[in-house]
Amino acid sequence: MKRAMRIGLFILLTFVIGRSIANVYLQWPAPMPDWLHDSTMFAIRVTGLGQEYNPEDAENMATVIVASISWTLTGLMLWLLVFTVRRFRDRHTERS
Repeated sequence: MKRAMRIGLFILLTFVIGRSIANVYLQWPAPMPDWLHDSTMFAIRVTGLGQEYNPEDAENMATVIVASISWTLTGLMLWLLVFTVRRFRDRHTERS
């Protein structure tokens, strides 16, 4: 039960922190980067959502891509933080 609660907390923190990071990036007053635009247009063509240029679809896909990258990186950073804290704690309990 304790492990399930930890996993649930980890997923919740990943979502909350990742969402905040994604919102900061998506609200940034700058044009969409070329790599993001090109990858979203490629994804739209591959999935068959449209052949012609459709900026609304590109913006929606860009939002999904940015949110996914943000959540993935946040989850990875939280996992590394937990790993580091456990290693640090184990190292100090061995000395005592």
